[in-house]
Amino acid sequence: MSQKHPDGSVQALSSAAIGQFAIMIAFIGYTCYGAAAVGTNWRAADLLFLIPAALSCLFLAAVPWRATQKRDPEDTGKSIDAGRCCLVTGTILMFVTLLIYFIVSVTR
Repeated sequence: MSQKHPDGSVQALSSAAIGQFAIMIAFIGYTCYGAAAVGTNWRAADLLFLIPAALSCLFLAAVPWRATQKRDPEDTGKSIDAGRCCLVTGTILMFVTLLIYFIVSVTR
């Protein structure tokens, strides 16, 4: 009897993705509220980090759905691979977002 994936891998993948998703939502809230609270105007450069941040959130939120999606019996284990791809893409976008944010904030 073959397993689709190791026990607990979907839960671990989903937990990591949702944890990163929460961090990104807090980051977006901090940057958006911080600009409004301080009274600084938004610039076009702010979209340089908000767009990858939103895309990161979309990919990270899709991880549990992609990892648990029903597949054909011959595609055993492919759903966890799709979840991993979404997690890696979301994580890379998260780091790109933070890098762009620090570059934009230093050049203000």
